[in-house]
Amino acid sequence: MPAEQPTPDPKANVNVTLDKRTFPCPLCAAPLDVRRTFRDKPYCVCQSCGVQIFFRGTKGISRLRKLLDEHERLIGRPRRSIDIGRIAEMRAQGCSWRAISRELRVGVGTARNALARRSENPVEIGQTNP
Repeated sequence: MPAEQPTPDPKANVNVTLDKRTFPCPLCAAPLDVRRTFRDKPYCVCQSCGVQIFFRGTKGISRLRKLLDEHERLIGRPRRSIDIGRIAEMRAQGCSWRAISRELRVGVGTARNALARRSENPVEIGQTNP
């Protein structure tokens, strides 16, 4: 019979990460996990610098959320420019989606979605490749 897990004390200051999001350290720029205190307030601790950052007040916490959202957009994958005219031209010539994606070095779904967003008659998702 397995040993029972001890129930955590609700008053204990448990380091719980906040949605696996990171916040850059203001001194060394290391990515810090955003954690929550037992009172559900966000904070960060940098182990290399020894800096602790506590975010307080409704305005401060809302600004943190906004910064985290902007940070995620900045560190995300950069957008590729896609030549939608070339996709339409190749489709008109009878090229398959796979051939188009290989030539333009994008995914098949990316090529189809780009053309569907541009055209008046979007491509059906279930359409088979010619």
